[in-house]
Amino acid sequence: MLWVLLTLVLLLDDRGVFTPDIKPEVYLAPLRTAQNLLPAWLDTQQLGLPNFNVGLAPVAAVVAGIQALGATPALSVRVLHLLLLVVAGWGATALYREVAPRPDSRTGRLLAGLLYVANPYTVVATPWPSPCRLPSCRGRSCACSGQSAGAVGDGRPPSR
Repeated sequence: MLWVLLTLVLLLDDRGVFTPDIKPEVYLAPLRTAQNLLPAWLDTQQLGLPNFNVGLAPVAAVVAGIQALGATPALSVRVLHLLLLVVAGWGATALYREVAPRPDSRTGRLLAGLLYVANPYTVVATPWPSPCRLPSCRGRSCACSGQSAGAVGDGRPPSR
């Protein structure tokens, strides 16, 4: 039941609005992005540069898989985050089973998973952990000052 609630929150919040949490091209052109991010060294006019974004290649590949199932870029952001939160919640319950004095406590496992997935950072940044969603981000000092609550292209400063 809680996973259904999480799914509804992720899918219905700002429905249809593209709110990327990482490079937008990961969602807009995931296959091309994955191919461009694979090399460890980038060709440039000055002998090249190291590629610090190679870790995004697997993310772009997963997003490409999500979009191959028919998801739009806006929906693929939400589906990716749903998958990440489900795995994180499962991991929190597995950790609880390993370290808790009473690992067979169903309530303890539920609370461990729930508190990990619905922690204050996730709730404040719902559903994307972007600096533009945090309440401490104000006005032009925000890294995404041209975006309102993480939405691309409306030109207003972040909401307070």
